[in-house]
This record gives sequence, structure tokens and C-alpha cells, in this order.
Amino acid sequence: MNETVSIIIPIYNGEAYIDPCVENLVKQSYDQIEIILVDDGSEDDSLKKCMMWERKDGRVHVFSQKNKGVGAARNLGLENSTGSYIGFVDIDDICDLEMYSRMVQIMAKDDADIVYCGYNRCFLSENRVKCQYGKLSGPVDRIEAVKQLKSVNYDCGACNKLFRRKVILEKGGGIRKFSTEYPIGEDYLWMLYTLKGSNKISLLQECLYNYNMIQGSASHSLLLDKKNLLHLYALRDCIRVARTIREDLGSDPMLRLYGQARILRLLAYCKKNTQYMRKINELIQSLDCESTWFWSKEVSKISKMKQTFMNCVYKLGLDGKYALWIYNLKRRDKLCLEE
Repeated sequence: MNETVSIIIPIYNGEAYIDPCVENLVKQSYDQIEIILVDDGSEDDSLKKCMMWERKDGRVHVFSQKNKGVGAARNLGLENSTGSYIGFVDIDDICDLEMYSRMVQIMAKDDADIVYCGYNRCFLSENRVKCQYGKLSGPVDRIEAVKQLKSVNYDCGACNKLFRRKVILEKGGGIRKFSTEYPIGEDYLWMLYTLKGSNKISLLQECLYNYNMIQGSASHSLLLDKKNLLHLYALRDCIRVARTIREDLGSDPMLRLYGQARILRLLAYCKKNTQYMRKINELIQSLDCESTWFWSKEVSKISKMKQTFMNCVYKLGLDGKYALWIYNLKRRDKLCLEE
């Protein structure tokens, strides 16, 4: 008998994406699924569209809450899930029609607790694949699985992965919840805690998840605001958890935190926001990984050159807008300085 896969989808003002996303899921070749749509206090017609799909297909279940963020929405979905396997999808993304069939197949074959699949970074509005990721295949242990949680491999998010229900249970039997403290980075932290409770993870090189690149989305914006400052603290907590899995951690969460903290410090410098500068400087000093960052093969030469220039501007007390302009070349949708 096929095991049910619970697919949890948080939605906030996503009415434009609901039909293509859900239509793709109901057409999955693996049909033993329940699709859990969680409306997170949308101000558009998202909830109305979700209810239409619930009436149309008995495998679709809709829940609604006041706007509390993606972590709380996923938690509500987890609490109402019944499947032996758990998957997550973002409402603006699209899955390959064979995605869950292949991942369930690999999970059974390898007796795995978690399966990662490769993914595409796409501009779906242009029907264009930007990059493909996913380099290894086969079962690995949790230490190797942590190493693979980087954007150039299998990404740190939860969406291109499938989980056995038992690995997302706490010792007391309750569901492991996503943090609601952090608006960005909560899935990375949840992934690391989940890996601590797993034994075998399988990597599937096939790119079965299509991650849609949308300008201005939360994960692509580096504005000087509370949300991105909290992201730094989320990454700090990721480092702490990752170190309990592999003590020699020196890569992804630390490199992300160090690079992003320096960019936000420059933004705070330009805006003369001494409060944010103080907090960010404390984080940077606590890491003490400048040499690790600059010598790492995982950081591109261009990034190192840009960050070196930014650091000189900051230390010499020059106008930081010039450094931002250089950093921002070809990335105007990624980073901006509010006037």
C-alpha cells in the first residue's frame, strides 16, 4: 500500500500562483497525496482560490490564520498533516510531475529518512532555466548531508526535500516546529535540527524542483531592516546547531553570515544607523573568520574583490554609496539603498 505524502504550502497574497502550483500537484504521478494549503492572512483572493481547489479535489485541504509568517503557516500545516512522508512547496514554485514518485521510490530503496533532489533556479515568467543544482547521488550520513546544504548543491531550504514523519518528531512525540522568531532563515534552522534526528539521507541528482526567481521576494532582498537583521541572528543559530553535527564546520552558514553581515554593515554605515552598526559589528567580531572567508574556495573572486573594496570604504570613512554602487552592479533587484 502506498504511503501518503503530505505537501504543505504556505500562502500570503499568492493568488496569481495558486492555480499553476496546485494544478501541477494534483497531476503528480504519485497520487497518494494530501495538499495542505495554509492561507497566512492574505489580503487578496488567495483564500477564495484555495477554497475553490478544496471543492474541486478531495485531496486538497485548506486552513487559514491571521498573518503570522511562513514559519507559523508551515507549523499549522504540520499540525494538520496525516502523511507518513512530509514535503514542502512554495506557492510560486513548480514541481516536476515525477518529483514525489521518484523521491518516495528512492526513500524506499535506500531506507532513507530524508531525500534531497536537485533543483532549477528559473524565471518561470520567461520560461527560462537560469541554473541547475544537484551534484551527488546516493545515500550519505548526516555530516555529508550538512555539507550539501548550500545553494550550489542542494540548498538549505525544505522545499526540494522529502521527510519521513518520524524524523520531524521531537523526543516527546510532538511535531518539530519552525521558528517563528525569524522571518528569513527559519527553514535552514529547521533543516539542521531535523538532520540531527536522522541517520541516512539520500541525494537524488535529478532536478525535480523549480525554484522561481522573483524580484523583491523576502529571500532576495538585502535592505537595512529588522527582517534582514533577524536573518543574521538566524544564521548565527544555524552555526550553533551545525557545529553539534560536525565540529569542523567552516563553510556555508558561517560564510553566508559573514558576507551578508558586512553588506548590511555598509548599509547601516550609509544610513548612519549606529544601533544596527553596533549589533552587526558584534556579530562579525564574534565570528573571527575573515581569513576563512577570504581563503575559501566556495567564495567567488568577484565577491572577495567587492567585499575588500567595501571594507576599505568603511574603514577609511569614505562615502559608502560608491561601494554599494560597485557591489550592486548587475544586481539591482538584489540590493538597494533607500533614499
